[in-house]
Amino acid sequence: MVSASAVAGPYVEDPPPAVARRLVGVRDAAEVVHIQVATDMLDAQVFGERWLVATDRRLYLIPVDGAEGLLQLPLAQVEGAAVQQLV
Repeated sequence: MVSASAVAGPYVEDPPPAVARRLVGVRDAAEVVHIQVATDMLDAQVFGERWLVATDRRLYLIPVDGAEGLLQLPLAQVEGAAVQQLV
């Protein structure tokens, strides 16, 4: 789990243990977590749980349920974000 000193903001949920372990393995301890929330979409508009973690340096997308494929993206590469209404 992320230490309290590395967390900032109201949008930080406690992830399941498997997600927390995967994040500890890739996140630098000096990164400050600003957003850590469960999402209900996987790739290609498929429903399924995945965690979005936004730090001061990177975005992480972490699948749940034993799925492989953790995605890391440096913030410098993020050009924008959009919400797509699917329902």
